[in-house]
Amino acid sequence: MVLKTIYIARHGYRANWLPPPHPPNPTGVDSDPPLAEHGVDQAKQLAAYLTGLPSTEKPEFILSSPFYRCVQTAQPIAEMLSIPIVLERGVGEWYKKGRSTVPEPANYDLLTQFFSTLSTSENWERDGLGVIPNLEGESEEEIFDRASEFWQKFIPEFEKRYPQTEIVLIMTHAATKIALGMSLLGHSSVHDYLDKDKNRLRAGACSLDKYTVGDMGHDPSNKSLWELKMNGNTEFLAKGEEMHWNFQSGFEAGSDEDIKARAFAKSATGTPEPKEDVEMEEFYVTVDIPIIGESKFSQFDDPSNPKLFQTKTSNLNKQSTKLQAQSNLPKDGSTKPDVAHQLTQELASQKRSNVIKPTSEFQVAGLDYKHPLIKLSNNADINNSSSSSVDGKIYQGKWQSLVGSDMVFNDSGELIGVVREHIHCDDTNVLIAKESNIAENDDEIIEAAGKEDEASTISELGSNATSLLKKVYAIAKKQEV
Repeated sequence: MVLKTIYIARHGYRANWLPPPHPPNPTGVDSDPPLAEHGVDQAKQLAAYLTGLPSTEKPEFILSSPFYRCVQTAQPIAEMLSIPIVLERGVGEWYKKGRSTVPEPANYDLLTQFFSTLSTSENWERDGLGVIPNLEGESEEEIFDRASEFWQKFIPEFEKRYPQTEIVLIMTHAATKIALGMSLLGHSSVHDYLDKDKNRLRAGACSLDKYTVGDMGHDPSNKSLWELKMNGNTEFLAKGEEMHWNFQSGFEAGSDEDIKARAFAKSATGTPEPKEDVEMEEFYVTVDIPIIGESKFSQFDDPSNPKLFQTKTSNLNKQSTKLQAQSNLPKDGSTKPDVAHQLTQELASQKRSNVIKPTSEFQVAGLDYKHPLIKLSNNADINNSSSSSVDGKIYQGKWQSLVGSDMVFNDSGELIGVVREHIHCDDTNVLIAKESNIAENDDEIIEAAGKEDEASTISELGSNATSLLKKVYAIAKKQEV
């Protein structure tokens, strides 16, 4: 077998990108900061995204820059996918020439003290390929040459040692991510455009590139060999793309000069500088997501509902009559086994499951309201794309106290919280969300909806719908026109 897919990711948001004071570097190595809490969250979001991919697209092996922030970003991915992380100096950080200190990163002996999923030098030596960044710094041409040399040595060596592995993830830095990508695609410089539209590789914090191989061998100089399938993807990150960098900036990615330049640019445009997250209170709550049924507003299947049961029975009788006529069967209620089986299958196909995919997006708005709004998206049923599946709908919720309490444990079995309340979704008040420019917060939504539009929805949603839900629905209807 040969390598067929290569993912290249940049590490998450660094602690020293926030205002001081900064935490000490865990390794003691110069310019080797850990991730900020936000960066740790990004790493977990990237891990969840990769875990949710089909099995034929998930990484099977992680090659990481030896700098702490890269291994820290790779850690949750390795844990969730149960795959190893090895160190590779050839994908390490880029430091410009003339820098006072060009740090040499840590090795396995030090980093294994921090990361349980890190493998050993027996599986892959950090400096084994001999692709070592210049300790006096590198020019832009030299980092591109380093990337080209890395591919020429890495691909054949990796395929020889791990012939069953087809998909790898490389965890690296912004400049190296761009140099690796441009070299793999057969370009001649980190400054080349990707296409005639003058697009460039994106390199935001925790962004992800994907490259797939053709059928012409593994010659990195062959421009028709590797194809870019994903450029700087950050759709899985809660805050989207942040800290994008390219070689046109003139500074090292994430350096003090880079951060100061960004802060100056933001102050010039009136945008506030990055700040530490405000202190938050952590609490746990459960949310009841109903099973979808067939009614106009996705009313849920309820065997105790006589009207709904009669409707189902009526539909079954109609289907039975139709099948009997087609099969020339008597209409006394008797059917052949194959016809009965077909009826059962048709009824089963109408049901909806409550499965929530790992890649689903769960959103809650208005937690300070008595009736918060709940939305579950990116959860379409692969086998049934019906619009009545639990995907893209906004439900009106209601706070309810639990009888007793539920305990919450982490993956290690440690108690981390207690649930005393839950939100129950109102299955009689639901609307299907559509792509639109609806305001993102409650105040903007309420301000945007006029009283006339609100009134026109009362008969459709019912009297139990809250004012907020009516206004949201009114906007959605108005934008459909």
